[in-house]
Order: sequence, then C-alpha cells, then structure tokens
Amino acid sequence: MAISQNSTKEALARAYGQLGNWIGVFTSSGEASGGTPAYTRVQTTWTEGGDDGIIVGSQVEIDLQAGTYTHVGIFNAQTGGTLIDKKAIDAKKLDGQGKLLITPTYTQS
Repeated sequence: MAISQNSTKEALARAYGQLGNWIGVFTSSGEASGGTPAYTRVQTTWTEGGDDGIIVGSQVEIDLQAGTYTHVGIFNAQTGGTLIDKKAIDAKKLDGQGKLLITPTYTQS
C-alpha cells in the first residue's frame, strides 16, 4: 500500500537520512579503492524539503582511479560500517584518475 500522508512520507525520508550519510562508489566487483589521491567515502549533509517525502544530500566529489563505476552507496561510517543502501547508476568510465560528482536524493513514495 502506498503512503497517502505527506507528513508520514517526510518523517520516513528524514529517518532514512539518519541511517547514513557517507557516500561510496562501486565497480561491478565491489567498492572502489586505490588511486592518487586515494578513494575514500565522502560525507553528505541531508536537507529536508517540505512535506513531500524527499531529502537531498549536498553534492560530494569522490576521487577515483581509472575504471568503470556502476553503483553508489550510502554507509553509516567513513570506513567499515554498514552499507545502508545501494543504487545502480549509468556506468561511468574513467580512463585515468578522476572525480565523480554525486548529489544523493531519496524519495519516499
């Protein structure tokens, strides 16, 4: 059953944002690693909207070595921790060291 009350959608979206705010990137074989500067998860700051069930994170810039990146994830810690959620993205291929800009958004429907 879809949630009909916007205030409930917003409360659930805020709760989702409290689960984790560290953004990571994945290849088809696992979380990114390596590079110079080295890959690390980057913290986002979630911002609530109105009573619409949508939260938007601040844009993060992640350093990556050459490779093809297929997913982004939200973690509850910069290292280790728990993977909260993971989403497929259009594959991003880097032929050399580069950066991936990510603006995370969550919509509670």
